[in-house]
Amino acid sequence: MSKILGIDLGTTNSCMAVLEGGKATVLENSEGARTTPSIVAFTKSGERVVGQAAKRQAVTNPRNTVFSVKRLMGRKFTELTDADKRMPYKIVAAANGDAHVQVEVGGETKTYSPQEVSAMILAKLKADGRTYKIDSLLHSYPFCYRSGTPLIYRAVSSWFVAVEKIKEEIVAANKTTNWVPETLRDGRFGNWLEGARDWAISRNRFWGTPLPIWRNKEGEIMCIGSREELEKLSGQKVADLHKEFVDKIEIPSPTGKSPLKRIDEVLDCWFESGSMPYAQWGYPFTHQADFEK
Repeated sequence: MSKILGIDLGTTNSCMAVLEGGKATVLENSEGARTTPSIVAFTKSGERVVGQAAKRQAVTNPRNTVFSVKRLMGRKFTELTDADKRMPYKIVAAANGDAHVQVEVGGETKTYSPQEVSAMILAKLKADGRTYKIDSLLHSYPFCYRSGTPLIYRAVSSWFVAVEKIKEEIVAANKTTNWVPETLRDGRFGNWLEGARDWAISRNRFWGTPLPIWRNKEGEIMCIGSREELEKLSGQKVADLHKEFVDKIEIPSPTGKSPLKRIDEVLDCWFESGSMPYAQWGYPFTHQADFEK
């Protein structure tokens, strides 16, 4: 029976393996390595190099060395953040709005889709003489039940609460809390607090409580603490705190730069849940005396 090669086309590195005796065996490429960098570079002479040879050009020829292109698959150019576009090579909008890469090949400007660049990496593996079969397999894939669009798992920038800076205070406060049953204080919950890490509180959603952070393109940032503060800084009456209303509010820059606009993210719902015991009484705007007791 012929062996079937499996290829893992990764964002950073790619590899290939065959199944032998019920065990996957990773194969070496033509350079004797078990992984191939998922990088494609184009030289001044128009030559295309892939893998380790392309990686060596990342410093001397960064404008025409394409890496991490898998992150652009299935994404529109308008969906990309500034961080996504912060690459040494150029990312442009294709005619259909998709994010493509643009490079100089032999003195000519050429544009490639992420799929085309990925195919170049697969071609390298095939040229190594390791590919026995290339085929398409039908498999289940996660889709949004609301819109019917495919879901892509990818790393995104987040806002954090610096929990580790106040962890000792939190642990000390827990020891003064009357837990029922008492074993939770020093057991399950106490152990969790001992290992607490900074908390990612931002979510990329179309609904939710707006994260009250305003920022401009020059990097000025303001975190707003109340409706009154937002009204004072913006000079506008704030009648509704829902996302679709506050997103329209701009704050003039205190240094005369461009106006500050609210960031896109909303709060993690667990942040709201944790605030509930205090927020239901209007604290810290009302009932201060009760809480100080």
